[in-house]
Amino acid sequence: MKNCSLPLLTFLLATFLASIAIAPSSRAAEKWLRLSSEHFDMMSCASERASKNMLVELEQFRAVFLDYFPTAPAYDKRLMIFVFDTAAQFQRYGPLGQDGKPRDNIAGVFLSSPMQPRFAMSGEDIDYAFGVLFHEYTHALLSARFGDAIPIWFNEGAAEFFSAFQVNGDTAEVGDTLEYHLRLLNHTPMIPIGTLVTVTGGSPYYNESDKMNIFYAQSWLALHYLICGAKTGASITHANLVNYLRMSANRKIPPDETLKKCLGFDYNSLGDTLNDYLRSGKFTRATTKEPAQPHLAKITSRPATDMERDAELAGLLARMRGTDVTPQLNQLAEKYPDNPRPRELLAERSSDRKETAAQCLKAIELGSANPLVYLQYLRNDTAATETSPQYLMPDDVCASYRAKADRLIELAPDCMEAYEMLAAIEAHARDIRQPVMLKVFAMLPRMNTEKYNTMFSIATMCWRLKEYTKAEEYLDALLADPATRHPNPVTRRPLAGNAQRLLMIVLKAEGKPLPTPPSKSSPSSKTKVKSQNPKLLAPDQQ
Repeated sequence: MKNCSLPLLTFLLATFLASIAIAPSSRAAEKWLRLSSEHFDMMSCASERASKNMLVELEQFRAVFLDYFPTAPAYDKRLMIFVFDTAAQFQRYGPLGQDGKPRDNIAGVFLSSPMQPRFAMSGEDIDYAFGVLFHEYTHALLSARFGDAIPIWFNEGAAEFFSAFQVNGDTAEVGDTLEYHLRLLNHTPMIPIGTLVTVTGGSPYYNESDKMNIFYAQSWLALHYLICGAKTGASITHANLVNYLRMSANRKIPPDETLKKCLGFDYNSLGDTLNDYLRSGKFTRATTKEPAQPHLAKITSRPATDMERDAELAGLLARMRGTDVTPQLNQLAEKYPDNPRPRELLAERSSDRKETAAQCLKAIELGSANPLVYLQYLRNDTAATETSPQYLMPDDVCASYRAKADRLIELAPDCMEAYEMLAAIEAHARDIRQPVMLKVFAMLPRMNTEKYNTMFSIATMCWRLKEYTKAEEYLDALLADPATRHPNPVTRRPLAGNAQRLLMIVLKAEGKPLPTPPSKSSPSSKTKVKSQNPKLLAPDQQ
């Protein structure tokens, strides 16, 4: 299978320019199908058989990938895939070059979104386009399970490795060699491992073309070895790869210590191992059985309605080129007043929080079944994100928010952001629902970046319930040192400031002395005091 290098794709994803509108008559001449599988949606101009085969392959890819990263369930946003029958048809919606003209060398583009990610492709070169899709969907699957703290070398290496996924009937294969990476690795000195594993988003190896290619190639080689290479020890297992990703989220643990503890390598030994692996020239593939028929049986297919065609293509054009499609979507909303989809797309299109919340609310009132619409409503409505611990919601407002948060969890029980919002609502409810608190407590160990806001909400609830010691424990977890109250590096502003203010309230309620902020000029302000990890327990568990 052919693949597209990510540096090129990154450039494409950043290309959001003004565009021409697509004439309705040309859309009407296209025969669109609307398909859905267990985890994907599709708008396709290809044949029904080819479209179903693509969805089956994507479901097989997802199942095989998750075999390599066994974790607790996670919420994956449903991906909408657009399959254009020809390259010329795709170019009418595809990215524009710097000259403002459609690019003619693009087979597929992945577009992220808080409401619904999309992938648009030409059906003339499916293998090439799917290489891009597998790469980007790997990022999405990893992020949903391990948050945004995944080391970049691992994230990109895994995406490159799985981009070469192939399937033949019920047999899936990973580990195909990427010749363009091998050619570069055989003619370019490798990056020192200490540099490779600490590359950040601002690093030259991630931004400068003369350095990023070797970074991607070496990251691919490392993941190929970790997954398919001959193992000489017991440290390289699927479970330990998961442990590495989880431990990497703790910024207090040095990267070399994480590598050694989880995978059994120091920088020197991993560098030597990769050099030996490259020189050996032996790159085995891993095969597994993933039956196609169960995935095929869950696919539904029908002709797309005019509303679906016009709305989805307008939404794609807005995301791909930044085109203002608000007039078209408003017309669709008026023409189809009982359909929530135009409202969902208007909410996604809006950059104004109040407008986003208003459109989401209209979609919800029309029966939207997209959990991300509920999440965006709660995130963008001001009262739902109030942080002042003294604030209490009016009963009718609280009841409305609770109903939407409960429905969100019903639609997406593995969405940790849903529990984050639920905790924020309960923190400001006049009567806190104890069963809901326990539900949030149970989800806290599964959270990634969501846990910090959730911990603040739990601390607020504990303070309101006069569980001051527990409230202090949660706040201390958000602050690096209970003695100096320095902000924890993983706690983002303004959350750290909110935690410090609530801590003063809690300490005053306990009758404890308030800490004196350390002087910036005092040498003692640099002193670190070791603190114990707080026990994050429910009120009835201590």
